[in-house]
Amino acid sequence: ISVQRRALELTPEGHPDMAGRLNNLGVSLHSLFEYVEELGDLDAAISMKRKAVDLTSDNHPDKPTRLYNLSNSLRSRFEYKGELEDIAAAIAAQRRAIELTPDDHPDNAVQLSNLNNALQVRFEHNGDLADLQDAISVQYRALELAPDGHPEQPAWLRNLGLSLRSRFERLGSIEDLESAISAQSRAVELTSDNHPWKSTRLNSLGALFRS
Repeated sequence: ISVQRRALELTPEGHPDMAGRLNNLGVSLHSLFEYVEELGDLDAAISMKRKAVDLTSDNHPDKPTRLYNLSNSLRSRFEYKGELEDIAAAIAAQRRAIELTPDDHPDNAVQLSNLNNALQVRFEHNGDLADLQDAISVQYRALELAPDGHPEQPAWLRNLGLSLRSRFERLGSIEDLESAISAQSRAVELTSDNHPWKSTRLNSLGALFRS
């Protein structure tokens, strides 16, 4: 981090690498926050990432990734502090990242799943059914776009199952429960027995059968 800060100090205003260096420092600061949980590091990460986004034109190929990174840091600060403006900004940044990502881009499914995560977090905080409905729709779309064998597919299926279960608990639709069981079952099938998340996914499936 100290080396990255020094690199920024030596980078003149208007330099084409400025936005990338700001983003990289922001990513490092967020990693430090996850390790030591010092809020000042997360605040600094968000500041760096916002500057990186602002300096990156919409037609730059790295703009969606920088918005994705900013969204993650804003969501983390919401989870730490609980200020709704942070999760609203995280969702807005992620929506913009998706707008700038073509449907056939290999990162599109990841971008959509990240939006699902942010919407799910806000739903869990305020219980707004619209956020849950949106999260489910977005996660379905991510799974449609993900190629077979994508390493995140089991995790996304589990997330979809959890969201569908939440909607079942709110609205009581048996169709949602059946769809949740189907998604969770597929997540379990795609997870090898020696995977560290296998037991968690089996537990999630078992909980659905008890619903």
